[in-house]
Amino acid sequence: MQQPDPKLTEPQPVSPGSRGRRVLFWIISAAFIAGGIVAGAMAIPNAFGVVGSASLNLAQQLLPVGNPANPLAQEPDWKNLERVNILLMGVDRRPDEGTGAMTRTDTMMVLTYDPFSKTAGLLSIPRDTYVPIPIRPGFVLQDRINTATVYGEVYKYPGGGLELARDAVQYNLGVHIHYYVMVDFDAFRKLIDTLGGVDVDVPVALVDNFYPTDNYDIKRISIPAGSQHLDGERALQYARSRHQDSDFGRIQRQQQVMRAARAKLIQLDVLPKLPQLWLDFKDSVQTDMPLGAIVKLAAAGRDLGEDGIIGRSLDAAGGYVTPVTTADGASILVPNRAKMREVMAEVFFDVRKEQEGARIELLNGTGTPGLAAKTARQLEAYGFDHIAIGDAGSYDHQVTEILNLTGKGYTANLVATALKLPRARVREASGEAATLPTVVDLRIILGDDMALQP
Repeated sequence: MQQPDPKLTEPQPVSPGSRGRRVLFWIISAAFIAGGIVAGAMAIPNAFGVVGSASLNLAQQLLPVGNPANPLAQEPDWKNLERVNILLMGVDRRPDEGTGAMTRTDTMMVLTYDPFSKTAGLLSIPRDTYVPIPIRPGFVLQDRINTATVYGEVYKYPGGGLELARDAVQYNLGVHIHYYVMVDFDAFRKLIDTLGGVDVDVPVALVDNFYPTDNYDIKRISIPAGSQHLDGERALQYARSRHQDSDFGRIQRQQQVMRAARAKLIQLDVLPKLPQLWLDFKDSVQTDMPLGAIVKLAAAGRDLGEDGIIGRSLDAAGGYVTPVTTADGASILVPNRAKMREVMAEVFFDVRKEQEGARIELLNGTGTPGLAAKTARQLEAYGFDHIAIGDAGSYDHQVTEILNLTGKGYTANLVATALKLPRARVREASGEAATLPTVVDLRIILGDDMALQP
């Protein structure tokens, strides 16, 4: 197959009680591999109904209160039960690089929770997925998605590498990412050891003659088939190795370790260990998830049953990506956008949005030709349909406004988020519906402030 053009490109959108505790443990075990110890430390005590002042005070010392690098970042609409999406990243940071060093992400997943339908999902993104990375308007790089953290630092992206990683995932998957969490592998090892190790049923013996070490060397690792008790180092080896098979085999092993860790968490009384967990892991975690969101997410997850959890990966077996060898011998994965939309619709199916079925009208209120059509394509990439376009009566609108004509406020807020507009731009305007020539639920008048994705 021909090598993808590496030049700059045009955008390519693309119950209370024990059950609740089991679900929260699953969320924790899913999150810590790629960054969830922060959420986990608050979710555990909250699930037991024992979030006390000591825990809150400790958490407030370790957690940010928001994302100052992105003033438009906004909390999910908790009142209207908006779906919450969290980007989880694991980074291969070597000891000599320091905690401030930004390297390529080794693991990338999106954890999603829908409090309306009480379902959750985990989508793994292979690190070699070759995608457009939006640096700034008019400047889009083609590269592996795991390079976004580095490009964010090199090009001084607002918010740095983590913010660009979030935006790259949004740009290519068409879902809004509310928060990111990143953890290094040292924290992973510590957590598994804190749990006393995990028990994993290894289906096929794992042998890797080129496993990377912290001092930039390689070594041979071997994990026999059968039931194995793995400490932190061995669990990391099992979850991280990919030379025997592929990145897809590694993703399967990562999710297997998650399940094993979840089982161990259920067995243990971890509450007495929480203060030490906070202290042990705070220097290994970077997140923009505020304390309030963690507490709300933990509380919301109580009613989620395990049969409401779906796990998927953008793998080649499912046809979501195609392995390609470039002219210089590099192995990359080219996304198959149509197939990706299928799995995205499965993992991120929004019951509330589908129920509202809002019909959207985009009117260009500026002198910029084609603005309505371009905005429509952007909204379609985020899963909106039933979109009509046209021109406003005048072209001097400076501020974009979203008119909610038929009481479909949930979708109106989703549209505002997708267009990176504050929710204050949504205006209830049911009295104006009768004056429209066509039946419309949301009327969006585009102003000069409408900033499209690059």
